[in-house]
Amino acid sequence: MEYIKYLLSPVYGYSICIYTALFFIVTYLAFISQKKEENTPEEAKRKLLYFSLSFILVWFFYVFNNTGTDLPVYINIYDSSQLDPQWINANGLEKGYRVINALLHLVIKDPYIGIGLLKTVQITLVYICIYIMRDKINLGYSIMGYMALFYFQSFNLIRLSLAGSICLLSFVLVYNKKYLLSIIIGIAAATIHTTAVIFLFAVLFYAFYNTFKMYKTLWLMNLLLVIPIIIVFGRRIIISILMNSNFIERYNSYTEDTGSIGVMQIIFYLPAFIMFFIISRAGFKENERITDLCYILTLFGFAVAMLGYSIGLFARMSFYFAQTFIVFMPYYIQNRSEIIRNRTFRMLSPGTFSGVITFYWIFRFVTTISGLFIPSGLSEYKLVFK
Repeated sequence: MEYIKYLLSPVYGYSICIYTALFFIVTYLAFISQKKEENTPEEAKRKLLYFSLSFILVWFFYVFNNTGTDLPVYINIYDSSQLDPQWINANGLEKGYRVINALLHLVIKDPYIGIGLLKTVQITLVYICIYIMRDKINLGYSIMGYMALFYFQSFNLIRLSLAGSICLLSFVLVYNKKYLLSIIIGIAAATIHTTAVIFLFAVLFYAFYNTFKMYKTLWLMNLLLVIPIIIVFGRRIIISILMNSNFIERYNSYTEDTGSIGVMQIIFYLPAFIMFFIISRAGFKENERITDLCYILTLFGFAVAMLGYSIGLFARMSFYFAQTFIVFMPYYIQNRSEIIRNRTFRMLSPGTFSGVITFYWIFRFVTTISGLFIPSGLSEYKLVFK
């Protein structure tokens, strides 16, 4: 296994140990920060402190890292940015991201500080969104899912991760029925990374679904049938569109016409699909909005992940549909005792179930960090002030 090889390597062991320790410590702090109904005010403050400490740790190691293959590119963009129409409207980079860099560069010349502020916004949005949902989800598994899948990916994909965190905020707004503001926020994300438009499609689908809710089963079944068709037949159509349109030229290099089957993605999404199935069969109606919204986003995310085997650009878009792993699965875990009142679904004891889920997230962390370690330039963790 690649992870063990890196861990035992005298060259890479230092970095992989930092990432592993960070994963477990931050997750532990999130678990002990979970509020309970019987908490006294003093206990509630202490738990908020634990959650804040987990944030400070992920913030420090993210904002002050000098690691990632694409970091020099972001530094170059920042150094060359200027509030000039010619630079703002130049091809090759979304205008929203250009404007943000140009405005920051007016007052902050040091690229590490400027990019550090963007990183701070990104990581803060993630934590704020998770904290807003704290009463409905298991905080520990939510942060564990984020750390396993998206945190270390952010070291290299700074711009996409910023757009992804804005999409997460858009999701929270949709959940709270602030549809117009959610769409505006989603559009803002697309001005930072054009690919965020796929998240907007999912939100618009949910808006139509919610408007015509009397046809709920028809909507959800149609989506369930359409997604496999998109995966099987949509690959070449999307590649053709990307190759023959005026879509940002540099994204064309991410297309590859292969017929790979995403077996690993099926395995990765299987626990979520099982949870949706159990909720449906158990007839659990409490908080249907979060289940319906996450179901739609999960199917979109699964389709994007499967298409990512042929279109490399899609493989990078998983953050837009992070809700499956950092909201829905922790929501199911938090409410499992209510969901499985029917003995038919009591296949695992609470302790065994927690063990299985914990193992799943450790496995996801190991596979993610192994895949990112060399290609994304994480093999040598460095701080900016070293």
